Amino acid sequence: MIETTSGNWLPNVRGSSRESLALLVPYLSDPENTDPLRDYRYVPGLKSDDPATLIMAYVRVPSRRTWHGDTHWFRRDKRWVVLNPRMSQPDTDPRGWSECGEAIPNAQFKARLQATLDYLKG
Repeated sequence: MIETTSGNWLPNVRGSSRESLALLVPYLSDPENTDPLRDYRYVPGLKSDDPATLIMAYVRVPSRRTWHGDTHWFRRDKRWVVLNPRMSQPDTDPRGWSECGEAIPNAQFKARLQATLDYLKG
């Protein structure tokens, strides 16, 4: 936020998912990994106080895991791992998740991603 807007807007570099995510790379802890966010897609243009039903970022392929770093396989069906724009405000999530991450089915992912795009257009 500081690098792009000095406010509650989340990173948005020319509307590019990849360029916006690149701002985060210097803050990640593994200097050996030159592309640590390669598995993520980001929706630029949201603010940190936008509705938690919107999708700010997601892992680019469905997974059986509950979050990207998880090593357990809890489900037989694959789901989309998504983050909402309020991830920086974990106290607003009733589940108390620090990343406000969710694993959602395909139909819900499509509907919420479309709702996010519609919200940004509106």
